[in-house]
Amino acid sequence: MQLIDAIVLAGAVNKGKLRACSKAEYEAMIDINKKMLVEYVVGALIKVDRIKKVLVVGPSM
Repeated sequence: MQLIDAIVLAGAVNKGKLRACSKAEYEAMIDINKKMLVEYVVGALIKVDRIKKVLVVGPSM
């Protein structure tokens, strides 16, 4: 089985409909049960056997 890398694009500014739920600056940082949204995404990806590396790309802070 060939392993692949995953890239998570986590730079969307929170200015759409999700803004009503959270004042986080970026959608990836929205808190859900004391975890950021991006943590759920990365957690799911690292459980996939075919994924070798997970790279999260977001804005510089």
